[in-house]
Amino acid sequence: MPNGSSILRLVDAVLKEVQRQARGTEARRLIQHAIQRVAAISAAQGLLHDPDGVTRINGWDLLTAICLTVPLPMQDTVELLSESSAGDLASETAMPLGLIAKELITNAAKHGLAGRSKVTVRIGMRREAGSYIFTVEDDGPGFVLQPDHARSLGLGLVLALTRQLSGTFEVERGPGARCIVRFPDPRTLN
Repeated sequence: MPNGSSILRLVDAVLKEVQRQARGTEARRLIQHAIQRVAAISAAQGLLHDPDGVTRINGWDLLTAICLTVPLPMQDTVELLSESSAGDLASETAMPLGLIAKELITNAAKHGLAGRSKVTVRIGMRREAGSYIFTVEDDGPGFVLQPDHARSLGLGLVLALTRQLSGTFEVERGPGARCIVRFPDPRTLN
């Protein structure tokens, strides 16, 4: 029986072939987003595979893997910084959190540039009173979360995955945007 990583490699190969054959620019762009999501899932999957059956994942390892797999729009224009004091996470949170992080980092890099030559994107994770707080912030123009953002592909996915984690999502606008995902440690829900 194929394992998760071989299935993800197969999905990646199929998506790349479909992208090669796609006729329209929009279709190729959407397929590229799907390929990037598969890469984020693959990074989280690689951290989850533990022959000893460990069901926890180190928060710093997860953030590092995410940062290494997020495709940024011109590497020299985006400074990506991360920090984590969250300790270990339940392994079932890694996949949704990895996808949330990929979407938020990509959005911060893309929209934070806003005609400027450089943007700084900071990601962080910490524990607070039985919950995790994951943040992505940039030093760009910022934005205010509107109800119609839930219909966009990226933020719609973030909101759905946040609900999957039994969490909340909010955006603070100051200098730049600060996206905050709060979710409980599954161990505290029992």
